[in-house]
Amino acid sequence: MTDLQALLEADLAEAERKAWDALARWKFWMFGYHAADVIKIKRRLGRGANRSSRSAIGIVMLIASYAAAAEITGPRWQLWEQPPGQDWRPRGKQLGTSTACDLDAASLAMVVEKGTRIACRRVTP
Repeated sequence: MTDLQALLEADLAEAERKAWDALARWKFWMFGYHAADVIKIKRRLGRGANRSSRSAIGIVMLIASYAAAAEITGPRWQLWEQPPGQDWRPRGKQLGTSTACDLDAASLAMVVEKGTRIACRRVTP
């Protein structure tokens, strides 16, 4: 095995690990990025994808594309805060799920000024 081949093998293992890790965390855009790396590295190594891995990758990419589309077009949530004596104001970026907003609210509650009110509100287009 040449040095280049050894480097490509190491890169392949890392890309596969990152792809599965992203998929396990429901990070579909990251999965697509790392899955494309896996395919490119396998081609450089002269290993074409066999029929079963091609269909598995196709199924995962289809699921990922639908989930990513739902994430983009679904309802959005915004974290809001109201420090004592001030008006409500949005904080941070809009989030795709109320659960993510609730978790951000819980973590924000630990660091904001005492008496600050925190709320998650659905964003209306």
